[in-house]
Parts: sequence; structure tokens; C-alpha cells
Amino acid sequence: MRPKFKNLSIYLTFNLPNMDNSYDLALTAYALSLLPDRQISKPFLDKLIEKSTYDEATGTRHWNTASYGVETAGYAVLSYIAHDMIVDATPIVRWLTTHRYGEGGYRSTQDTFVGLKALAQYAAKASYHINDYRVTVRPKAEKVLTFDVDSHKLVVQELELDSATRTVNVQVTGVGTGIFQISYQYNQNIIHRQSSFNLEVNVLPNSTYYRQELSVCVSFIAREAYQYSNMALVEVFFPSGIVADESSVRDLSIGRNIQKTELRFGGTSLVVYYLRLNAQPNCFGVTAERHFKVALHRPAHVVVYDYYDEGEHSDRFAIASYEGKVMQVCDVCEDEDCETLSCQ
Repeated sequence: MRPKFKNLSIYLTFNLPNMDNSYDLALTAYALSLLPDRQISKPFLDKLIEKSTYDEATGTRHWNTASYGVETAGYAVLSYIAHDMIVDATPIVRWLTTHRYGEGGYRSTQDTFVGLKALAQYAAKASYHINDYRVTVRPKAEKVLTFDVDSHKLVVQELELDSATRTVNVQVTGVGTGIFQISYQYNQNIIHRQSSFNLEVNVLPNSTYYRQELSVCVSFIAREAYQYSNMALVEVFFPSGIVADESSVRDLSIGRNIQKTELRFGGTSLVVYYLRLNAQPNCFGVTAERHFKVALHRPAHVVVYDYYDEGEHSDRFAIASYEGKVMQVCDVCEDEDCETLSCQ
């Protein structure tokens, strides 16, 4: 072992009693497992497992770290693989597979990198040299679908189920390993959910059909007066046909707290970045111009959310809708179209 690595491992081992953060333990255990004497990492891995939660009902193991749960689990799996402890890694792998998004990744780039690396290395170690099995899926009593998997089939095989499906029977016969995953999606009404932000949107009186003037004010609902939010993003969506440009935003706050602005989707959406928010309202004005005539457009909305906490059960967001000047079909039609619509 190189002297600098030896000194580092001695220092980390000496400080092991002071390490209580699960993510730090996982990262350290994995880093030390890459050294020639990987046994140095074993005490870190053992302490990490002591801090985990094991669910007997599902046979899964995880760590209650909201922001780094996937990374912590991924590094734990990679450490176990370095020690050839595949059986011990399996409960963590089960947890990782149940927390992937339908497209296969996780909520952030780093989570996806570490999580998929762990799953890929686990699959390479755990798989038999021969994969030869059949998966039979019965979403309905009268319907049977089969997938044949062998060692040469490395592609993902997918099946789209009917939206009314509530029960799926699965039977696997043969030899090998693999992952069977069911992904589903549903919508929620989040307009009236309790939030950690105050958000107020006003269409200013000088707005016209061709020029929209908005005032947006946002603040953080803190439990204590000294509390601040994390980085917060305010995204303004414009009605159909209306587009903003780089000079559209005017910071109306005393402290000039806007860190950055960004146009998205061809200027039909504008994002304003705040490093942090407190209970004091931060306001900005937005001017956008109409590029296309549109009649009977739907209300648009503004969203504020915590950049670091976009979980599906998070309350770190708020949403508000607004409606500019709405024109009727006969107000925007031209020539023959007006005649066809019998416009006066």
C-alpha cells in the first residue's frame, strides 16, 4: 500500500468512533474497500449496517437519510460486492430496485450514477453464468404473456398493461437472475395542499391582450423567525402564445435577492432563482409579449419549490394560477375564418 493511502486509512480508522453520519460511513467504507487491504473497510461497513433499518415484511434494508438514501445504499452495496458478500447486499438491492423511477433512474444525476452502478455490479456478481428462464405474466385470467430470457438478451423487455389492471400474476421458471419491475403513475390535486411557501401572483391593470404584466411575490413560511429555506426556484408559465425574453424580469425586492433567471421552452416559461427565502416577501415583475394570437386560452400558473426537496410527499412548494386578458374566437379570427364562424 502506498504511504499516503496507508496514512489516510490510519487516520480514518482512528476517527471511526466519531463518525455517525450514515452517508459518510458508506462513502468511507466504499473508498477503503478499493484499497489492496480491503479488510480495513469492514468496521465502517459494520457500523453502517448498525444504523440501517431492516423491513422484515419486504426483506429490504435502507437508511433514513432523505437526501442521500440512494447514494448511501448504493455505496453499501458496492462495499459488500468488494468483499464478495453478495447475500448481505441483496436486501439493499431490493430496496434500490423499488425506488427507481419508471424510466430506470433516480431523482438526481448522482443518485442515478451510484444506484445504477451498484445494481450493475451486483447483477454481474450475482448472475449465474447461464441465464435461461421464462417469465409468464397474467394481467387477466384470459390473457397470458411470456418473456424468454437467456444469457444473450441484455435488453430490457417491457409490457404496457391496461390502465384498469389491479392484479398481475407472475410465474418464473428456469435458471438465472433478473429484475421484474412494475411501474405505475397517477395524478394528484396539489393546488390546495399545505405548503411551506406563500405565493401571490397578480396581473397588473396595465396588461393588455398583447402585453402581459405580472407581479409575483414569494416568501418562506418558517416555524421559527430565524429559519430560511434552501435554494428556491420560482417558475412562471405563460398563457399560450405569450413569450418572455432575457430582459423580462424586474427585481422589486429591497435586497435585490434574485441570483439568476433562466428561460425555458422557447421563452414560454421563466425560472427565477433565489439562494434562500425567509418570511420577508420577495417580489419581482415580469413583462411578456404576445407572439401568436390565441383565443380562449386556459389559465396559466406559477410554481415555487425547494430546489433540494422535490419528493412526491414534499410540502416545499406552492402553486398559484392566474389568467390574463382572454379573447373570444371572433376577436382574433381573420378574413374567411371570421365569415366561417359567423362573426359580426
